[in-house]
Amino acid sequence: MCAGRCAGMCAGMCTGMCTGVSMSMSRSILQECAPATNQSRVMAVQSLPSVGGDPLGALIMGLAVSAFGVRWAVSLPVLGVVLTIISVPANHSIWQLRSLDR
Repeated sequence: MCAGRCAGMCAGMCTGMCTGVSMSMSRSILQECAPATNQSRVMAVQSLPSVGGDPLGALIMGLAVSAFGVRWAVSLPVLGVVLTIISVPANHSIWQLRSLDR
């Protein structure tokens, strides 16, 4: 039991650290690429999914748990993450972005 609990805590810590790096990186890229006159609007649009997405995700997961049970409903976010990991590098040119001289 203790090993499973420690593994869960380590996974949670790694997820938190990766999320912090990801959020900082995405905001830095947006600030660098957005025109100076529209930076606040771009940042607002970028933060909207995280504010509005949590309640929507809770609703979807509640419906999935009701329909499929907890064991199968947990696979929905995992499937979403796997699809994102596969599709974003294949379809996005983020690796070719270069800094703009202002």
